[in-house]
Amino acid sequence: MKKYFYVLLFVAGGICMASCNKDDDNPSPKSDAKQILSFVFKEEDNTALNEDVTAEINQEDKTITATVPFGTELTSLLPEVEVSEKAAVSPTGAQDFSNEVTYTVTAENGTKATYKVIVNQAEPNASNAKQILSFVFKEEDNTALNEDVTAAINQEDKTIAATVPFGTELTSLLPEVKVSEKAAVSPTGAQDFSNEVTYTVTAENGTKATYKVIVNQADPNASDAKQILSFVFKEEDNTALNEDVTAEINQEEKTITATFPFNTDVTSLLPLIEVSEKATVSPAGAQDFTNEVIFTVTAQDQTQEHYTFKFNFTAPTQREVLIAIYNSNPGNTLGWDINNEDISSWVGVTVDDQGRVIKLVFVDEDAQIGYGLVTLPAEIGQLTSLETLSLYSNQLTSIPAEIGQLTSLETLSLNNNQLTSIPAEIGQLTSLGYLYLDYNQLTSIPAEIGQLTSLEYLSLGNNQLTSIPAEIGQLTSLETLSLYNNQLTSIPTEIGQLTKLKYFYLYENELRSIPAEIGQLTNLEYLFLYNNQLTSIPTEIGQLTKLKYFYLYENELTSIPAEIGQLTKLKYLYLNNNPLTSIPSGVCNLENNGTNIIKDDGVTCETAADD
Repeated sequence: MKKYFYVLLFVAGGICMASCNKDDDNPSPKSDAKQILSFVFKEEDNTALNEDVTAEINQEDKTITATVPFGTELTSLLPEVEVSEKAAVSPTGAQDFSNEVTYTVTAENGTKATYKVIVNQAEPNASNAKQILSFVFKEEDNTALNEDVTAAINQEDKTIAATVPFGTELTSLLPEVKVSEKAAVSPTGAQDFSNEVTYTVTAENGTKATYKVIVNQADPNASDAKQILSFVFKEEDNTALNEDVTAEINQEEKTITATFPFNTDVTSLLPLIEVSEKATVSPAGAQDFTNEVIFTVTAQDQTQEHYTFKFNFTAPTQREVLIAIYNSNPGNTLGWDINNEDISSWVGVTVDDQGRVIKLVFVDEDAQIGYGLVTLPAEIGQLTSLETLSLYSNQLTSIPAEIGQLTSLETLSLNNNQLTSIPAEIGQLTSLGYLYLDYNQLTSIPAEIGQLTSLEYLSLGNNQLTSIPAEIGQLTSLETLSLYNNQLTSIPTEIGQLTKLKYFYLYENELRSIPAEIGQLTNLEYLFLYNNQLTSIPTEIGQLTKLKYFYLYENELTSIPAEIGQLTKLKYLYLNNNPLTSIPSGVCNLENNGTNIIKDDGVTCETAADD
C-alpha cells in the first residue's frame, strides 16, 4: 500500500512540474505604452528660469512646444519628463534647445515613439500676466442653476472655491473665466466638478500659472438671506472724507447710491458694509469708484444677489468751480490766491450782490493776451448765473458739453484758440446774444446752433469750414454774420431768412455763386464777397435797398446785373480785379448819387441802349 502511495505522489509531482514548465513557456505580454505625459522645465533645476515652464504636448503629432521668457539661455535646459509606466526616455539630462531636440520613448516591449521638442523665447515685450480674474457659473449657460454663482479666488494660494445650491448636478458645469489681458486659459468648455479641476493660465510670454478649482454644494438647511443692509463710508476709514457718507440702498432695483462732497477723490474709498446674517459680500476692501462697481452678496446657501454702486457729487460752490478751473490749468498766469475767500478780488472775476459769478474774463484785455488756459473743466457748467465768458487768445482745444448749462450766458468769446469742434449742447444757450468763434480750427458747426434764436452777432471767420448748416436760417435775430476766410463753396438758401442781418462777411472763401435768396436780406448794409470765385451775381441783389458797402473785387465776374443800379444808398462798390470789360449804365449812374465805384482801368460804362 505504501508503495502505491509513493508512486501516486511521484506522478502528481511530475504533472505539477510539467504544468509549471508550460507557464514558463507563456509569460505575460509586455506593455507597449510609450507616451510623454508631461514635460516641464522646473525652476529649481534651471538657473536660467524664475518659474516653472510647462510645455504643450500634442500626442497626435508627437510634438512638444514650450515658450520660455525672452532672453532665457537655451543651450542647457533640464526638463523633467514623465513617461508611460515601464517606459524609458532618451536623451536624459540637460539639452541644448537652441534647435529642435528629438526625444525617444521606448516601451517595455521595445517599441518606440519619437517626439520633436521645440523651445521658443517669448516676444521681448510680451506680458507675463497670468491671473484668473473672475470665475462665474452663469445661470444662462448652466441649466442646473437658477442664478449666477461667482467663485472666490485666492490669488496667493492659486485656489478657486465656489459653492452651488444644494442638489446642483456638478458633472457638467460651464464657467465663464476671465483672465489677464493677452493670456489664455485651459481647459475650456463644461467640466466635471465632482472632483477638483485644474486650470492653467498661459501668459503672452509663455509662462504659466495653475489654479485648483473646487466646487461644493451648499448645506440644505442654509439661509438664503442676501441683502446689503447698510453701506457707509466712514470718515475714520477714508482720508478723502471729512464726514461719514451714508449711501441710499434701493432693494427693489438693487442699487446703492452715495453723494460725495464736490471733488472727492473716489479712486480708493473703503465702505463699511452690513449684510444679512450668515451672508458674505465681495469685493472687500477699498475700491476705485470712478468706474461702476458691482457688489455680490452670497447667502449661506450660496445663492447670490448683485448690487450696482453709483455716486454723485454735491453741487460745487462758486469758489470751488473757479478753483477747479485754476487747478485744471497748472500753467496759467491768472495769479489767483485761491486761499483768499473773496473771489471778487480774483483777476477776471465779477460777482453780483449775492456773490454769484456773472462775468469771467480770462484774458488781459489791455495786452489782448489770454491767461494760458488749455482746458475748460466740466465744472464750468455750475456757474449758472454767468452772463459773460471771455476766453479768447488762450490755448483751448475743446469745450465741455456742460457749457450748455450756462443758460444765462449772453456773451461767449472763444475766438483765437485751437478749437476743432463745438459741442452740440451750445444750442442750449438760448439767452446768448454774441458768439465769437473766429480764428480757430473748426471744420464744422453743429446744426443745434440754429436754436440760438437770441443771437445777434456770430463770428466764424478764419476757420476751416467747408459748409454751413441750413439751420443757420433760424437765427432770425442775427445782425452780424462773419464767415470770412474759410473754405466755403456754397451758402444755404435758408440764409434768406435772416431778415435782420446788417453785416455779412463772406470774403476769402471759394464761392462760385450766391443764392438768389440773398435778395430777402432787405436790412443788409454791408456785404463782403471779395476774393472768391464768383462768376455771377443774382438779379435779386437789387432788392438790397439799404446796402451801403458792396465788395465784389477779386472774383471772376464777366458781368454784373443792371439791378445793382437800384442800390441808391451805396457809398462804395468795389468791382476791381474782375474780368469785366463794361458795367451797366444804371450802375454807372450811381456815381451821380455819390457812390464810389472802384473798377479797373479800361472798364467802360454801357450806354442805355446797351442795357
